Amino acid sequence: MNRPLFVSYPGVVCAAGCGRDALWNAVSSGSQDGMKKVNACKKDFFAARVEENLEAAHEARYDMKIISIEKAAVAQIDGVIKKALALYGKDRVAVCVGSCDNGSEFSVAAHQSYFNAGAFPLSYQLEMQGASYVATYIKELYNIKGPSLAFATACSSSASAFVKACQLVQGNCADAVVVGGVDIASDTVLLGFDALEAVSEEKTNPFSRNRNGITLGDGAAFFVLAKDDLAESKPALLIAGYGESADAHHITAPDPEGLGAVQAMKAALASAHVDARTIDYLNLHGTGTLFNDAMEAKAVKTVFGDYEVPCSSTKSETGHTLGAAGALELAVCYETIVRNAGADKVQFPVQCWDKQADDALPRLNIVDSAFDASTLSRADRRFPVQYCMSNSFAFGGANVSLIIAVQALVPQRLEGAALLELMPHRGKMLLLNRVTAHDIARKTLSGECDITERCIFYDKSMDGVPSWAAFEMFAQGISALAAIIRASGRMIDKSRAGVILSVSNFTANVPVLANETRAVIEIEEEFCSDDVSQYACTLFVAENNASARDAALKKAVAAKITVMEMENIKESLCQKK
Repeated sequence: MNRPLFVSYPGVVCAAGCGRDALWNAVSSGSQDGMKKVNACKKDFFAARVEENLEAAHEARYDMKIISIEKAAVAQIDGVIKKALALYGKDRVAVCVGSCDNGSEFSVAAHQSYFNAGAFPLSYQLEMQGASYVATYIKELYNIKGPSLAFATACSSSASAFVKACQLVQGNCADAVVVGGVDIASDTVLLGFDALEAVSEEKTNPFSRNRNGITLGDGAAFFVLAKDDLAESKPALLIAGYGESADAHHITAPDPEGLGAVQAMKAALASAHVDARTIDYLNLHGTGTLFNDAMEAKAVKTVFGDYEVPCSSTKSETGHTLGAAGALELAVCYETIVRNAGADKVQFPVQCWDKQADDALPRLNIVDSAFDASTLSRADRRFPVQYCMSNSFAFGGANVSLIIAVQALVPQRLEGAALLELMPHRGKMLLLNRVTAHDIARKTLSGECDITERCIFYDKSMDGVPSWAAFEMFAQGISALAAIIRASGRMIDKSRAGVILSVSNFTANVPVLANETRAVIEIEEEFCSDDVSQYACTLFVAENNASARDAALKKAVAAKITVMEMENIKESLCQKK
Protein backbone atom coordinates (compact mmCIF):
# COMPACT_ATOMS: atom_id res chain seq x y z
CA MET A 1 0.00 0.00 0.00
CA ASN A 2 1.80 3.11 -1.24
CA ARG A 3 0.11 5.64 1.04
CA PRO A 4 -1.80 4.73 4.21
CA LEU A 5 -4.95 6.82 4.51
CA PHE A 6 -6.65 8.49 7.44
CA VAL A 7 -9.90 6.95 8.64
CA SER A 8 -12.41 8.90 10.73
CA TYR A 9 -14.23 7.63 13.78
CA PRO A 10 -17.12 5.37 12.78
CA GLY A 11 -20.86 5.83 12.78
CA VAL A 12 -22.43 2.52 13.82
CA VAL A 13 -25.82 0.94 14.37
CA CYS A 14 -26.44 -2.71 15.19
CA ALA A 15 -28.35 -4.87 17.63
CA ALA A 16 -25.69 -4.07 20.24
CA GLY A 17 -26.79 -0.42 20.12
CA CYS A 18 -26.47 2.88 18.30
CA GLY A 19 -23.14 4.67 18.43
CA ARG A 20 -19.54 3.94 19.31
CA ASP A 21 -20.07 3.74 23.07
CA ALA A 22 -22.89 1.23 22.77
CA LEU A 23 -20.85 -0.94 20.40
CA TRP A 24 -17.76 -0.93 22.61
CA ASN A 25 -19.76 -1.59 25.79
CA ALA A 26 -21.33 -4.65 24.18
CA VAL A 27 -18.20 -6.19 22.64
CA SER A 28 -15.96 -5.45 25.63
CA SER A 29 -18.41 -6.90 28.15
CA GLY A 30 -19.69 -9.77 26.02
CA SER A 31 -23.32 -8.64 26.01
CA GLN A 32 -25.68 -10.68 23.82
CA ASP A 33 -28.76 -8.69 24.79
CA GLY A 34 -29.37 -7.73 21.16
CA MET A 35 -29.87 -11.35 20.08
CA LYS A 36 -33.53 -12.30 20.41
CA LYS A 37 -36.00 -14.85 19.14
CA VAL A 38 -37.91 -13.76 16.05
CA ASN A 39 -40.46 -15.47 13.84
CA ALA A 40 -40.21 -15.66 10.05
CA CYS A 41 -42.92 -17.48 8.10
CA LYS A 42 -43.98 -19.45 11.18
CA LYS A 43 -40.44 -20.50 12.07
CA ASP A 44 -38.47 -19.22 15.06
CA PHE A 45 -34.88 -17.98 14.79
CA PHE A 46 -32.39 -16.14 16.95
CA ALA A 47 -31.54 -12.87 15.19
CA ALA A 48 -29.72 -9.68 16.11
CA ARG A 49 -32.12 -7.13 14.68
CA VAL A 50 -32.00 -3.37 15.17
CA GLU A 51 -34.95 -2.09 17.18
CA GLU A 52 -37.17 0.53 15.57
CA ASN A 53 -36.18 3.16 18.14
CA LEU A 54 -32.59 3.02 16.83
CA GLU A 55 -33.60 3.68 13.24
CA ALA A 56 -33.54 7.24 11.86
CA ALA A 57 -36.13 9.21 9.90
CA HIS A 58 -35.03 9.90 6.35
CA GLU A 59 -36.14 11.52 3.12
CA ALA A 60 -35.07 8.75 0.76
CA ARG A 61 -37.19 7.95 -2.27
CA TYR A 62 -38.14 4.61 -0.70
CA ASP A 63 -39.20 3.89 2.86
CA MET A 64 -36.91 0.96 3.65
CA LYS A 65 -35.55 -0.32 6.95
CA ILE A 66 -32.09 -0.67 5.44
CA ILE A 67 -32.09 3.06 4.63
CA SER A 68 -33.32 3.94 8.13
CA ILE A 69 -30.38 2.04 9.61
CA GLU A 70 -27.97 3.52 7.10
CA LYS A 71 -29.13 7.08 7.87
CA ALA A 72 -28.72 6.48 11.62
CA ALA A 73 -25.10 5.45 11.09
CA VAL A 74 -24.18 8.11 8.53
CA ALA A 75 -25.68 10.84 10.72
CA GLN A 76 -22.99 10.12 13.33
CA ILE A 77 -20.24 11.19 10.88
CA ASP A 78 -22.26 13.97 9.25
CA GLY A 79 -19.77 16.65 10.34
CA VAL A 80 -16.80 14.81 8.85
CA ILE A 81 -18.62 14.25 5.54
CA LYS A 82 -19.51 17.95 5.30
CA LYS A 83 -15.93 18.91 6.17
CA ALA A 84 -14.67 16.69 3.33
CA LEU A 85 -17.10 18.31 0.89
CA ALA A 86 -16.09 21.80 2.00
CA LEU A 87 -12.36 21.05 1.80
CA TYR A 88 -12.21 19.02 -1.41
CA GLY A 89 -15.40 19.86 -3.28
CA LYS A 90 -18.30 17.57 -4.15
CA ASP A 91 -16.54 16.29 -7.30
CA ARG A 92 -13.59 14.97 -5.25
CA VAL A 93 -15.62 12.98 -2.71
CA ALA A 94 -16.74 9.43 -3.52
CA VAL A 95 -19.07 6.83 -2.03
CA CYS A 96 -18.30 3.11 -1.55
CA VAL A 97 -20.93 0.95 0.17
CA GLY A 98 -21.02 -2.80 0.71
CA SER A 99 -24.30 -4.67 1.10
CA CYS A 100 -25.83 -8.05 0.27
CA ASP A 101 -29.39 -6.79 0.48
CA ASN A 102 -31.47 -6.13 -2.61
CA GLY A 103 -34.80 -4.99 -1.29
CA SER A 104 -35.34 -8.28 0.50
CA GLU A 105 -37.76 -6.76 3.02
CA PHE A 106 -40.19 -5.99 0.16
CA SER A 107 -39.63 -8.92 -2.16
CA VAL A 108 -41.86 -11.49 -0.43
CA ALA A 109 -44.84 -9.13 -0.10
CA ALA A 110 -44.38 -7.76 -3.64
CA HIS A 111 -44.26 -11.20 -5.21
CA GLN A 112 -47.20 -12.37 -3.13
CA SER A 113 -49.17 -9.45 -4.60
CA TYR A 114 -48.03 -10.42 -8.06
CA PHE A 115 -49.09 -14.04 -7.61
CA ASN A 116 -52.47 -13.05 -6.16
CA ALA A 117 -53.37 -10.00 -8.27
CA GLY A 118 -51.18 -10.42 -11.33
CA ALA A 119 -49.29 -7.20 -10.68
CA PHE A 120 -46.71 -5.75 -8.31
CA PRO A 121 -47.87 -3.00 -5.91
CA LEU A 122 -47.61 0.52 -7.37
CA SER A 123 -45.14 1.47 -4.61
CA TYR A 124 -42.78 -1.34 -5.60
CA GLN A 125 -39.95 -0.30 -7.92
CA LEU A 126 -37.22 -2.41 -9.49
CA GLU A 127 -34.60 0.00 -8.07
CA MET A 128 -35.56 -1.26 -4.62
CA GLN A 129 -34.02 -4.60 -5.52
CA GLY A 130 -30.87 -3.12 -6.98
CA ALA A 131 -27.62 -3.45 -5.08
CA SER A 132 -26.67 0.14 -5.84
CA TYR A 133 -29.40 2.06 -4.01
CA VAL A 134 -27.61 2.06 -0.63
CA ALA A 135 -24.76 3.97 -2.33
CA THR A 136 -27.10 6.15 -4.40
CA TYR A 137 -28.88 7.23 -1.22
CA ILE A 138 -25.72 8.70 0.35
CA LYS A 139 -24.76 10.30 -2.95
CA GLU A 140 -28.18 12.00 -3.17
CA LEU A 141 -28.26 12.88 0.55
CA TYR A 142 -25.06 14.93 0.33
CA ASN A 143 -25.16 15.86 -3.38
CA ILE A 144 -21.85 14.05 -3.90
CA LYS A 145 -20.62 14.16 -7.49
CA GLY A 146 -17.64 11.80 -7.29
CA PRO A 147 -17.78 8.06 -8.04
CA SER A 148 -20.60 6.17 -6.32
CA LEU A 149 -19.96 2.43 -6.08
CA ALA A 150 -21.79 -0.50 -4.49
CA PHE A 151 -20.16 -3.81 -3.60
CA ALA A 152 -21.96 -7.12 -3.26
CA THR A 153 -19.28 -9.70 -2.50
CA ALA A 154 -21.44 -11.45 0.09
CA CYS A 155 -20.05 -11.31 3.64
CA SER A 156 -16.95 -9.35 2.61
CA SER A 157 -18.91 -6.62 0.78
CA SER A 158 -18.04 -3.65 3.00
CA ALA A 159 -14.43 -4.84 3.40
CA SER A 160 -14.22 -4.87 -0.41
CA ALA A 161 -15.68 -1.35 -0.36
CA PHE A 162 -12.78 -0.27 1.86
CA VAL A 163 -10.22 -1.68 -0.55
CA LYS A 164 -11.74 0.22 -3.46
CA ALA A 165 -12.02 3.38 -1.35
CA CYS A 166 -8.28 3.22 -0.68
CA GLN A 167 -7.58 2.68 -4.35
CA LEU A 168 -9.75 5.63 -5.38
CA VAL A 169 -7.78 8.02 -3.17
CA GLN A 170 -4.40 6.49 -3.97
CA GLY A 171 -5.21 6.65 -7.67
CA ASN A 172 -6.19 10.33 -7.39
CA CYS A 173 -9.79 9.60 -8.38
CA ALA A 174 -10.99 11.12 -5.10
CA ASP A 175 -9.61 12.91 -2.04
CA ALA A 176 -12.11 11.42 0.40
CA VAL A 177 -14.59 8.54 0.38
CA VAL A 178 -17.69 7.91 2.48
CA VAL A 179 -17.20 4.20 2.98
CA GLY A 180 -18.88 1.40 4.88
CA GLY A 181 -21.67 -1.12 4.73
CA VAL A 182 -25.27 -1.77 5.68
CA ASP A 183 -27.41 -4.90 5.70
CA ILE A 184 -30.50 -6.39 7.29
CA ALA A 185 -31.59 -9.83 8.44
CA SER A 186 -35.01 -9.73 6.79
CA ASP A 187 -37.35 -12.70 6.80
CA THR A 188 -36.22 -13.53 3.27
CA VAL A 189 -32.58 -13.58 4.37
CA LEU A 190 -33.30 -15.71 7.43
CA LEU A 191 -35.22 -18.25 5.36
CA GLY A 192 -32.53 -18.29 2.68
CA PHE A 193 -29.71 -19.06 5.10
CA ASP A 194 -31.94 -21.57 6.88
CA ALA A 195 -32.37 -23.37 3.54
CA LEU A 196 -28.56 -23.62 3.42
CA GLU A 197 -28.68 -25.20 6.90
CA ALA A 198 -26.36 -22.43 8.09
CA VAL A 199 -28.50 -20.82 10.83
CA SER A 200 -27.95 -21.84 14.43
CA GLU A 201 -30.91 -22.89 16.54
CA GLU A 202 -29.22 -21.21 19.50
CA LYS A 203 -27.07 -18.09 19.76
CA THR A 204 -23.97 -18.50 17.64
CA ASN A 205 -21.04 -20.29 19.30
CA PRO A 206 -17.91 -19.57 17.19
CA PHE A 207 -14.98 -22.02 17.20
CA SER A 208 -16.62 -24.33 19.72
CA ARG A 209 -16.79 -28.06 19.09
CA ASN A 210 -20.52 -27.55 19.66
CA ARG A 211 -20.96 -24.81 17.05
CA ASN A 212 -23.81 -25.27 14.62
CA GLY A 213 -24.29 -22.09 12.65
CA ILE A 214 -24.82 -18.36 12.23
CA THR A 215 -26.94 -15.84 14.10
CA LEU A 216 -27.84 -13.23 11.48
CA GLY A 217 -28.22 -9.54 12.27
CA ASP A 218 -28.91 -6.02 11.05
CA GLY A 219 -26.10 -3.48 11.01
CA ALA A 220 -24.46 -0.45 9.49
CA ALA A 221 -21.04 1.13 9.92
CA PHE A 222 -19.61 4.09 8.01
CA PHE A 223 -16.38 6.09 8.01
CA VAL A 224 -14.77 8.85 6.00
CA LEU A 225 -11.50 7.72 4.44
CA ALA A 226 -9.31 10.64 3.33
CA LYS A 227 -5.81 11.78 2.50
CA ASP A 228 -6.00 14.18 5.47
CA ASP A 229 -6.99 13.73 9.11
CA LEU A 230 -10.44 15.30 8.77
CA ALA A 231 -11.79 13.98 12.07
CA GLU A 232 -8.71 15.25 13.97
CA SER A 233 -9.09 12.29 16.30
CA LYS A 234 -6.55 11.57 19.03
CA PRO A 235 -4.93 9.26 18.20
CA ALA A 236 -5.24 9.56 14.43
CA LEU A 237 -5.82 6.20 12.80
CA LEU A 238 -4.92 4.90 9.34
CA ILE A 239 -5.91 2.11 7.03
CA ALA A 240 -2.38 0.75 7.03
CA GLY A 241 -2.88 -2.16 4.67
CA TYR A 242 -5.31 -4.42 2.90
CA GLY A 243 -5.29 -7.77 1.15
CA GLU A 244 -7.75 -9.53 -1.14
CA SER A 245 -7.99 -12.94 -2.72
CA ALA A 246 -10.56 -14.85 -4.74
CA ASP A 247 -10.03 -18.58 -4.41
CA ALA A 248 -13.43 -19.47 -5.99
CA HIS A 249 -13.31 -22.84 -4.26
CA HIS A 250 -17.09 -23.26 -4.09
CA ILE A 251 -20.21 -21.13 -4.42
CA THR A 252 -20.80 -21.27 -0.64
CA ALA A 253 -18.21 -23.48 1.06
CA PRO A 254 -14.74 -22.04 1.81
CA ASP A 255 -11.50 -23.72 0.78
CA PRO A 256 -11.09 -26.22 3.64
CA GLU A 257 -7.37 -25.46 3.99
CA GLY A 258 -7.98 -21.70 4.08
CA LEU A 259 -5.56 -20.94 1.26
CA GLY A 260 -7.54 -17.91 0.08
CA ALA A 261 -7.77 -16.58 3.63
CA VAL A 262 -4.01 -17.03 4.02
CA GLN A 263 -3.40 -15.09 0.80
CA ALA A 264 -5.59 -12.20 1.97
CA MET A 265 -3.94 -11.93 5.39
CA LYS A 266 -0.41 -12.17 3.98
CA ALA A 267 -1.22 -9.55 1.34
CA ALA A 268 -2.53 -7.19 4.03
CA LEU A 269 0.64 -7.61 6.10
CA ALA A 270 2.83 -6.99 3.04
CA SER A 271 0.73 -3.95 2.13
CA ALA A 272 1.25 -2.51 5.62
CA HIS A 273 4.97 -3.44 5.65
CA VAL A 274 4.62 -5.31 8.94
CA ASP A 275 4.99 -8.90 10.01
CA ALA A 276 2.36 -11.01 11.75
CA ARG A 277 3.80 -10.37 15.23
CA THR A 278 3.05 -6.67 14.83
CA ILE A 279 -0.70 -7.34 14.96
CA ASP A 280 -1.95 -6.72 18.50
CA TYR A 281 -5.51 -7.98 17.95
CA LEU A 282 -7.25 -9.99 15.24
CA ASN A 283 -10.99 -9.71 14.68
CA LEU A 284 -11.97 -13.10 13.29
CA HIS A 285 -14.61 -13.67 10.63
CA GLY A 286 -15.86 -16.36 13.02
CA THR A 287 -19.37 -17.11 11.78
CA GLY A 288 -19.89 -20.18 13.96
CA THR A 289 -20.37 -22.58 11.04
CA LEU A 290 -18.49 -25.87 10.87
CA PHE A 291 -16.69 -25.07 7.64
CA ASN A 292 -15.80 -21.40 8.16
CA ASP A 293 -14.37 -21.74 11.63
CA ALA A 294 -12.32 -24.80 10.68
CA MET A 295 -10.88 -23.04 7.65
CA GLU A 296 -10.14 -19.80 9.50
CA ALA A 297 -8.42 -21.54 12.42
CA LYS A 298 -6.06 -23.27 9.99
CA ALA A 299 -5.43 -20.04 8.08
CA VAL A 300 -4.65 -18.05 11.24
CA LYS A 301 -2.21 -20.72 12.38
CA THR A 302 -0.50 -20.69 8.97
CA VAL A 303 -0.06 -16.92 8.97
CA PHE A 304 0.72 -16.28 12.64
CA GLY A 305 2.61 -19.49 13.42
CA ASP A 306 3.65 -19.77 17.06
CA TYR A 307 2.62 -16.17 17.76
CA GLU A 308 -0.61 -16.44 19.75
CA VAL A 309 -2.30 -13.29 18.53
CA PRO A 310 -5.25 -12.29 20.76
CA CYS A 311 -8.39 -12.80 18.67
CA SER A 312 -12.16 -13.01 18.93
CA SER A 313 -15.32 -13.14 16.87
CA THR A 314 -17.57 -10.22 17.80
CA LYS A 315 -20.38 -11.74 15.74
CA SER A 316 -21.21 -13.38 19.06
CA GLU A 317 -22.51 -9.95 20.20
CA THR A 318 -23.54 -8.18 16.98
CA GLY A 319 -24.71 -11.15 14.97
CA HIS A 320 -23.48 -11.75 11.43
CA THR A 321 -24.40 -8.52 9.68
CA LEU A 322 -23.52 -9.94 6.26
CA GLY A 323 -22.47 -7.16 3.86
CA ALA A 324 -22.01 -4.74 6.77
CA ALA A 325 -19.81 -7.12 8.78
CA GLY A 326 -16.45 -5.97 7.38
CA ALA A 327 -17.11 -2.32 8.20
CA LEU A 328 -18.76 -3.05 11.56
CA GLU A 329 -15.84 -5.22 12.67
CA LEU A 330 -13.35 -2.60 11.47
CA ALA A 331 -15.25 -0.22 13.76
CA VAL A 332 -14.63 -2.71 16.58
CA CYS A 333 -10.91 -2.64 15.73
CA TYR A 334 -10.98 1.19 15.64
CA GLU A 335 -12.47 1.31 19.11
CA THR A 336 -10.02 -1.30 20.39
CA ILE A 337 -7.09 0.97 19.54
CA VAL A 338 -8.71 4.18 20.77
CA ARG A 339 -10.17 2.81 24.01
CA ASN A 340 -6.82 1.31 25.03
CA ALA A 341 -4.80 4.49 24.37
CA GLY A 342 -3.11 5.42 27.64
CA ALA A 343 -4.78 2.54 29.50
CA ASP A 344 -2.93 0.70 32.26
CA LYS A 345 -4.54 -2.61 31.32
CA VAL A 346 -5.34 -3.85 27.84
CA GLN A 347 -8.97 -4.66 27.08
CA PHE A 348 -9.89 -6.56 23.93
CA PRO A 349 -13.31 -7.34 22.45
CA VAL A 350 -14.71 -10.46 24.06
CA GLN A 351 -16.03 -13.56 22.30
CA CYS A 352 -19.10 -15.19 23.80
CA TRP A 353 -18.91 -18.97 23.53
CA ASP A 354 -19.07 -22.08 25.67
CA LYS A 355 -15.24 -22.29 25.85
CA GLN A 356 -15.37 -25.85 24.55
CA ALA A 357 -12.56 -25.72 21.99
CA ASP A 358 -12.65 -27.98 18.96
CA ASP A 359 -9.63 -30.25 19.43
CA ALA A 360 -9.65 -31.04 15.71
CA LEU A 361 -8.63 -27.43 14.96
CA PRO A 362 -5.46 -25.44 15.71
CA ARG A 363 -5.88 -23.77 19.10
CA LEU A 364 -6.48 -20.01 18.88
CA ASN A 365 -5.76 -17.45 21.61
CA ILE A 366 -9.41 -16.47 21.93
CA VAL A 367 -10.29 -13.46 24.07
CA ASP A 368 -13.22 -14.45 26.28
CA SER A 369 -14.33 -13.79 29.84
CA ALA A 370 -11.41 -15.89 31.11
CA PHE A 371 -8.72 -14.13 29.05
CA ASP A 372 -5.86 -12.75 31.16
CA ALA A 373 -4.57 -9.52 29.59
CA SER A 374 -2.00 -9.05 32.37
CA THR A 375 0.30 -11.46 30.55
CA LEU A 376 0.75 -8.93 27.73
CA SER A 377 3.86 -6.75 28.03
CA ARG A 378 2.56 -3.40 26.79
CA ALA A 379 3.56 -1.13 29.69
CA ASP A 380 6.36 0.50 27.70
CA ARG A 381 4.07 1.50 24.85
CA ARG A 382 2.24 4.78 24.53
CA PHE A 383 -0.50 2.94 22.64
CA PRO A 384 -0.93 -0.56 24.09
CA VAL A 385 -2.84 -1.57 20.95
CA GLN A 386 -1.27 -0.17 17.78
CA TYR A 387 -2.29 -2.58 15.00
CA CYS A 388 -5.50 -4.52 14.47
CA MET A 389 -6.46 -6.84 11.63
CA SER A 390 -10.03 -7.61 10.60
CA ASN A 391 -10.94 -10.67 8.51
CA SER A 392 -13.91 -11.04 6.16
CA PHE A 393 -14.29 -14.29 4.25
CA ALA A 394 -17.30 -14.64 1.98
CA PHE A 395 -19.20 -17.06 -0.22
CA GLY A 396 -17.46 -17.73 -3.51
CA GLY A 397 -14.05 -17.39 -1.90
CA ALA A 398 -14.10 -13.56 -1.74
CA ASN A 399 -11.57 -12.92 1.04
CA VAL A 400 -10.50 -9.56 2.48
CA SER A 401 -8.22 -8.62 5.38
CA LEU A 402 -7.87 -5.02 6.56
CA ILE A 403 -5.25 -3.54 8.91
CA ILE A 404 -5.93 -0.39 10.92
CA ALA A 405 -3.18 1.33 12.92
CA VAL A 406 -2.11 4.37 14.91
CA GLN A 407 -0.63 7.08 12.68
CA ALA A 408 2.73 8.00 14.20
CA LEU A 409 4.71 7.43 17.38
CA VAL A 410 7.91 9.38 16.60
CA PRO A 411 8.48 13.11 17.39
CA GLN A 412 8.43 15.39 14.36
CA ARG A 413 11.83 16.99 15.07
CA LEU A 414 14.85 14.74 15.53
CA GLU A 415 18.49 15.73 16.02
CA GLY A 416 21.49 14.86 18.13
CA ALA A 417 21.24 11.61 20.08
CA ALA A 418 17.62 11.02 19.02
CA LEU A 419 18.64 11.06 15.36
CA LEU A 420 21.72 8.93 15.95
CA GLU A 421 19.52 6.21 17.44
CA LEU A 422 17.84 5.84 14.07
CA MET A 423 20.77 6.32 11.71
CA PRO A 424 23.71 3.99 10.93
CA HIS A 425 25.97 6.91 9.90
CA ARG A 426 28.54 8.42 12.26
CA GLY A 427 31.22 11.13 12.32
CA LYS A 428 31.99 12.90 9.06
CA MET A 429 29.75 10.47 7.15
CA LEU A 430 26.67 11.85 8.91
CA LEU A 431 25.49 14.61 6.57
CA LEU A 432 21.88 14.76 7.76
CA ASN A 433 22.03 16.88 10.90
CA ARG A 434 18.37 17.03 11.78
CA VAL A 435 14.90 15.90 10.70
CA THR A 436 12.52 18.85 10.85
CA ALA A 437 9.28 17.13 9.81
CA HIS A 438 7.94 13.80 8.61
CA ASP A 439 4.59 12.38 7.62
CA ILE A 440 4.27 8.63 7.82
CA ALA A 441 0.91 8.63 6.03
CA ARG A 442 2.40 10.37 3.02
CA LYS A 443 5.87 8.84 3.37
CA THR A 444 7.60 12.24 3.35
CA LEU A 445 10.52 13.74 5.26
CA SER A 446 12.14 17.16 5.51
CA GLY A 447 15.65 17.57 6.91
CA GLU A 448 18.63 19.86 7.13
CA CYS A 449 22.29 19.31 6.28
CA ASP A 450 24.86 21.78 7.63
CA ILE A 451 27.57 22.45 5.04
CA THR A 452 30.84 22.85 6.95
CA GLU A 453 34.50 21.91 6.68
CA ARG A 454 33.70 18.80 8.75
CA CYS A 455 31.75 17.26 5.85
CA ILE A 456 33.56 14.31 4.33
CA PHE A 457 32.93 15.75 0.86
CA TYR A 458 34.24 19.23 1.70
CA ASP A 459 36.56 20.54 -1.04
CA LYS A 460 38.88 23.34 0.11
CA SER A 461 39.40 24.61 -3.46
CA MET A 462 35.63 25.12 -3.78
CA ASP A 463 35.15 26.17 -0.16
CA GLY A 464 32.12 23.94 -0.12
CA VAL A 465 30.70 20.60 -1.11
CA PRO A 466 30.17 19.61 -4.77
CA SER A 467 26.49 19.39 -5.70
CA TRP A 468 26.80 15.69 -6.58
CA ALA A 469 27.24 15.02 -2.84
CA ALA A 470 23.50 15.66 -2.62
CA PHE A 471 23.10 11.98 -3.54
CA GLU A 472 24.49 10.95 -0.15
CA MET A 473 22.27 13.51 1.60
CA PHE A 474 19.28 12.07 -0.24
CA ALA A 475 20.33 8.53 0.68
CA GLN A 476 20.55 9.49 4.35
CA GLY A 477 17.14 11.17 4.14
CA ILE A 478 15.67 7.97 2.68
CA SER A 479 17.37 5.95 5.42
CA ALA A 480 15.98 8.28 8.09
CA LEU A 481 12.45 8.05 6.67
CA ALA A 482 12.59 4.25 6.69
CA ALA A 483 13.98 4.29 10.25
CA ILE A 484 11.23 6.59 11.48
CA ILE A 485 8.55 4.40 9.94
CA ARG A 486 10.19 1.33 11.48
CA ALA A 487 10.50 3.01 14.89
CA SER A 488 6.79 3.80 14.74
CA GLY A 489 6.12 0.10 14.41
CA ARG A 490 4.97 0.51 10.83
CA MET A 491 7.59 -1.75 9.25
CA ILE A 492 9.01 -5.19 9.80
CA ASP A 493 11.61 -4.95 12.55
CA LYS A 494 14.69 -5.74 10.53
CA SER A 495 17.54 -3.90 8.88
CA ARG A 496 16.46 -1.71 5.98
CA ALA A 497 19.91 -1.40 4.46
CA GLY A 498 19.81 -1.05 0.69
CA VAL A 499 21.54 0.11 -2.43
CA ILE A 500 20.67 2.72 -5.04
CA LEU A 501 19.60 0.97 -8.23
CA SER A 502 19.16 4.02 -10.41
CA VAL A 503 19.03 7.80 -10.50
CA SER A 504 16.88 9.65 -13.01
CA ASN A 505 15.65 13.18 -13.72
CA PHE A 506 18.82 14.59 -12.19
CA THR A 507 19.20 18.37 -12.27
CA ALA A 508 21.77 20.59 -10.53
CA ASN A 509 21.30 24.34 -10.61
CA VAL A 510 24.45 25.10 -8.62
CA PRO A 511 27.90 23.45 -8.86
CA VAL A 512 28.77 23.90 -5.18
CA LEU A 513 26.97 23.91 -1.85
CA ALA A 514 28.83 26.72 -0.15
CA ASN A 515 30.58 26.43 3.22
CA GLU A 516 28.71 27.62 6.32
CA THR A 517 25.31 27.30 4.68
CA ARG A 518 22.40 25.00 5.37
CA ALA A 519 20.88 22.68 2.77
CA VAL A 520 17.26 21.61 3.13
CA ILE A 521 16.27 18.25 1.70
CA GLU A 522 12.79 16.92 0.99
CA ILE A 523 12.12 13.23 0.41
CA GLU A 524 8.84 11.69 -0.80
CA GLU A 525 8.20 8.04 -1.51
CA GLU A 526 6.43 7.83 -4.87
CA PHE A 527 6.29 4.08 -5.32
CA CYS A 528 6.88 1.01 -3.18
CA SER A 529 6.69 -2.70 -3.89
CA ASP A 530 7.97 -5.65 -1.91
CA ASP A 531 11.40 -5.21 -3.50
CA VAL A 532 11.89 -1.69 -4.77
CA SER A 533 11.04 1.87 -3.72
CA GLN A 534 11.32 5.11 -5.68
CA TYR A 535 11.75 8.51 -4.06
CA ALA A 536 11.45 12.07 -5.34
CA CYS A 537 14.33 14.00 -3.75
CA THR A 538 14.92 17.74 -3.73
CA LEU A 539 17.64 19.88 -2.13
CA PHE A 540 17.22 23.58 -1.48
CA VAL A 541 19.78 26.21 -0.48
CA ALA A 542 19.42 29.77 0.72
CA GLU A 543 19.44 32.50 -1.91
CA ASN A 544 22.96 33.82 -2.50
CA ASN A 545 24.24 31.08 -0.19
CA ALA A 546 23.12 33.06 2.84
CA SER A 547 23.39 31.32 6.18
CA ALA A 548 20.28 32.83 7.79
CA ARG A 549 17.64 30.28 8.77
CA ASP A 550 14.83 32.42 7.40
CA ALA A 551 16.48 33.21 4.06
CA ALA A 552 14.49 32.49 0.90
CA LEU A 553 15.23 29.03 -0.49
CA LYS A 554 15.84 28.00 -4.08
CA LYS A 555 15.97 24.54 -5.63
CA ALA A 556 19.57 23.46 -6.08
CA VAL A 557 19.47 19.72 -6.82
CA ALA A 558 16.68 17.29 -7.70
CA ALA A 559 16.55 13.62 -8.62
CA LYS A 560 14.44 10.49 -8.54
CA ILE A 561 16.20 7.66 -6.75
CA THR A 562 15.26 3.97 -6.91
CA VAL A 563 16.38 1.80 -4.01
CA MET A 564 16.38 -1.95 -3.42
CA GLU A 565 16.80 -3.50 0.02
CA MET A 566 20.05 -5.39 0.48
CA GLU A 567 18.16 -8.56 1.47
CA ASN A 568 16.30 -8.56 -1.81
CA ILE A 569 19.52 -7.89 -3.74
CA LYS A 570 21.03 -11.03 -2.23
CA GLU A 571 17.93 -13.05 -3.05
CA SER A 572 17.96 -11.83 -6.66
CA LEU A 573 21.64 -12.72 -7.11
CA CYS A 574 21.10 -16.17 -5.65
CA GLN A 575 18.19 -16.79 -8.02
CA LYS A 576 20.30 -15.76 -11.03
CA LYS A 577 23.07 -18.15 -10.02
